[in-house]
Formats: sequence, structure tokens, C-alpha cells
Amino acid sequence: MQIEREMPDADAHTNWLELINRLHLTADYRMWVSANLALQTVQCILSDSKKQQVSVGMGKGMNHMPVLGAEFESIEHLFYNSQTHSAKQRVLVSQIMEQDLDFLDDPALNQLSKNTKLTVDSFVDIESSKEVYYPSFLSDVNFIDDGVSINNHAYQYASDSGYASGSTVNEALLHSINELIERDSISRFIIKYGLGIKENSVTAFKIIPKSLPKDLYKIYLGLKDTVDTEVILVKVINNYQIPTYFTAVLSQGSDILPIYGSGSSVDERYAVMRSLTEAYQLVSVKKGSESQQLRKRLNLIWSEISPIEEDDVSNFYKKVG
Repeated sequence: MQIEREMPDADAHTNWLELINRLHLTADYRMWVSANLALQTVQCILSDSKKQQVSVGMGKGMNHMPVLGAEFESIEHLFYNSQTHSAKQRVLVSQIMEQDLDFLDDPALNQLSKNTKLTVDSFVDIESSKEVYYPSFLSDVNFIDDGVSINNHAYQYASDSGYASGSTVNEALLHSINELIERDSISRFIIKYGLGIKENSVTAFKIIPKSLPKDLYKIYLGLKDTVDTEVILVKVINNYQIPTYFTAVLSQGSDILPIYGSGSSVDERYAVMRSLTEAYQLVSVKKGSESQQLRKRLNLIWSEISPIEEDDVSNFYKKVG
């Protein structure tokens, strides 16, 4: 059984298979293997009865890990991208805020007039079983609320942090919480060490690769030997006391931005592994058509910004620790 899973791999796969059969979907797979054979990345592509692709999931790791990861992510993406929002369900910002929930303390909401009407989705609070309303544009990056002016800072702002799937409710909850902590910690890490803005909630240290346990060092070498460039592993200490790691594969050639991976887990070794394997996953698929299009868009954005000397870029990492 894998870390952070309540079911044996075979049972988890069976549950996933039963679900896609009920949905009348079929799955195809692609695999990438690292230079030292220590790492695999698996892509799971779901198609409907008309052979139309409806979802793609990626998984990384060793043994059964990448297959299960890809399968469950394909379902996660399927449901996320299948969200629907009713224009009839619109609520005033003031009414949304009256719910007095911590997660409503969002800068995007503070940008809006309390008299603004927003399309909302209804959710159930797991602890209290109470129904709560949350703005659709904050939970679905594909949705634009016509109640938000294009001139407002909140326009096209969205946060889908903490969206996850699992064989059980506990699995999905744990994965979603870890993802939320991971994204928050890495964002604060970049704010502090990348932008030089004061941020006291995180501290980071570079990890000496050879100090890693043998199994993790083998994974590190699998990534490094595949990319043939510098790979930096950083530990980010946050207020949650949940181990979080960040792996950066420094840019080469036409790559303007570094490839990176991150991971959070109550199990420190697993957090390291997730960080390294996620970086490898991005390395594996960076030549895919979708990735190429993304890089072209990023290149267009960044080409308008004055270039940074190479020494300055490396200083970003030297500051850490």
C-alpha cells in the first residue's frame, strides 16, 4: 500500500476502473522512464464512446505509483472541468461574507462592492454539515463571472488550490490539504527569496543531495542524469510544520523558465520524493504540444521584460539557506 492511501493498489485501481466503466470511458496510457530507470512518468488519457479525449492525468514515481497517480488525476481533472454553474444562483457579496467563514477572507472578494451579485456554488462543510456558498469564479479557473468588471483586479482571478481525488474521503481530504499547504508555502517561498519581499512565515534551506537517504538519492540522480543540468532541492519550513520541498531544474537553451516540482506531506521522505518526481514529470512532457504552446505564451510574456544576467538568476538560489 502506498503512503497516504488507505486502500491497497489493486483495490484502488479496481475502484477507478469501475468508475470509468460506469461513465462509459476508456483509458490509454503513455510512459516515460528516466535515464537510470529509477523514475517513471505515466499519462492516462480518458476518452468517451466517440473516441473524443475528455481528460488527461499525470502520475510519477516508481512501481505502481505513477499508474495510480495518473488514473486518479484523470478523474480529478474530468470532474473539475465538468463543473457547471447556474446563473440563477446569484448572491450578493455582502451575503457571502455574512457566512463568516475563514476561507472567505480572500483579497479578490475585498476588491468587490458588497452590492455586487456573484454566481455561487453550494458546498457542504464536512465538519458542520452546513451548506455554504462560494463564488464560482474563485473555485473554477475556467469560469468568468459577468458580475466582475474587466477593469477590476478580481477579473479572471481564481484559485483551485486543494482540489484532489482519492479512493476514500480521507484520502481525498489529505491530498487536498497537502496541495493547499504546498502551494501556499511555495508561493511564500518565491515571494521571500525570489522577489525579496519580507515574508516571515517561511524559511528555506538548500539540501545537499548526497545527504539524502539512498533511495531518495537514487531518485535525485534519475532526474539529474536525465536533464543533464543543475538540479536544486530546497526544504521550505512553514508555519504548518508540514514538510514541504521544492525542486528546480535550471533552464537550458531556449527554456526561459526553470522546470520545478514541489511536494508536501506529513511524511518527510514522501514530500522529498513528490518534489523530485514532479520535476521529472514536467521534464518528461515538456516537449508535448500543450507544453510547447504554454511555453510560447510564456515566452511572449517574458520577452517584454528586460533580461536578467545569468549570475543574477543563480543568486536567487544562492540566497536560500
